[in-house]
Amino acid sequence: MSKFRVALTIVVCLALIGPTGMAAADDFPSKPIYMIVGYNPGGGTDMNARALASAATEYLNNQPLVIVNKPGAQGLLGPKFVATSKADGYTLSMGWGNSEFSFGQYLMNIPFDWKKFKPVIACNALTSCLAVPADSPFKTVDELVAYAKENPGKLKWTHTGRGSFNHANGLDLIRSTGIKMTEVPNVGGSKTRNLVAGGHVDCAFFASFLALSVPDKVRVLGMAYPERDPAFPNVSTFDELGYKIMNAHGLFGIGAPPGTPDDRIQILYDAFSKTMEHKAFKRIAKSLGFVPLGWGPEKFQQAIDRDSKNYGELAKKLKAD
Repeated sequence: MSKFRVALTIVVCLALIGPTGMAAADDFPSKPIYMIVGYNPGGGTDMNARALASAATEYLNNQPLVIVNKPGAQGLLGPKFVATSKADGYTLSMGWGNSEFSFGQYLMNIPFDWKKFKPVIACNALTSCLAVPADSPFKTVDELVAYAKENPGKLKWTHTGRGSFNHANGLDLIRSTGIKMTEVPNVGGSKTRNLVAGGHVDCAFFASFLALSVPDKVRVLGMAYPERDPAFPNVSTFDELGYKIMNAHGLFGIGAPPGTPDDRIQILYDAFSKTMEHKAFKRIAKSLGFVPLGWGPEKFQQAIDRDSKNYGELAKKLKAD
């Protein structure tokens, strides 16, 4: 074969194979991306995902971000599905890295290696509050704690799920004050809010933004966050009230299956960070009281590692008591 024919063959091969290979990388995403939420619609994890979906298409090659709710197993069914999905960037987990993992690992068996997930972006933080029904006799945290001390086990309390940041705050309040309350098992933010609003429990810890939708049915007594929530400027923090609890908060971010290529992680991070600057996302996030973060993979991972350590210390205290 002549040198000319060899060269021609190479050119033809590059024309047929090369562009296709480049397109596979350059055109990502080329189909819808599925965001898996391990809870029912209406809670903090779900609302974070839908806030992103409201504006993400513009930055994802005009591909839609499809929200899929897979509740069950204390919020772990959804992430478990993602853990075994193809590592191509088209199936993601909203809520990965939250306390269900960093605190839950000390309370229950997590049926997959959550630490092997690849962080994409930490979107928002959510503040946690202690709330009671609007017609509750308790007007302050002090009143509730005093009653609980005098009547051990009489008050019923709940939270958003075993291992959640709200669960952690409730357990730490009980531990640090020495009170006893009867825990009502529950999963999901919207369900927790409804239990309080309907008077089915005496108090609960849940994400504070959920109280905004039922202001005439719940009363927020205290905010478990280092600073006051702008949506509740008249509600004191637990620190201000003299209660030294963990002040755990929700860390809502996106994780990808183990093995997802770094270049696709970067594309996704770039797209979602731009989405968080979109006016539609900002409007929704502000109305819901989200604390915007926008942390990249490295900072997100550092935050998860820090939270895991802090939750581990709380778990030791709870075990000791």
